[in-house]
Amino acid sequence: MHSGVSLCPDLQSKAKCFKVRRYHQGVFVDEFHEHVPRHRINAEETKEAIRALVIRFAMPSGSAILQALLNRRRNRPAASGLLNVLIDYPEPGVVRKACGGDVIAWVDEVVNEREFRQTAQSLGTRPEKSAGS
Repeated sequence: MHSGVSLCPDLQSKAKCFKVRRYHQGVFVDEFHEHVPRHRINAEETKEAIRALVIRFAMPSGSAILQALLNRRRNRPAASGLLNVLIDYPEPGVVRKACGGDVIAWVDEVVNEREFRQTAQSLGTRPEKSAGS
């Protein structure tokens, strides 16, 4: 199942789309949006980048950052989960890795070019233009 949430109409197969969104008083506000060539950032650096973006835009305290990095053993102090990376599939051929709370950062990456935006509706996104268009 594909969530179809907050798709980037400009996502290309050879780039990663990074985005930060803040939820405040019932309103979502986009704080950051940037595309990076896929070959310039590996999987581990990608996860660290979205964690860093959450820290940058949420501005948690030092204690909150440490609690976000704790393991689940025992319960004092409690681990927050703020920087846990979750996986989603927003549309066919795309994987999303996200973390955060009221400020959420995510990265979308095309993982299957044959499935990526091949349907006319494709969850409301526009298909990439071909070389002849």
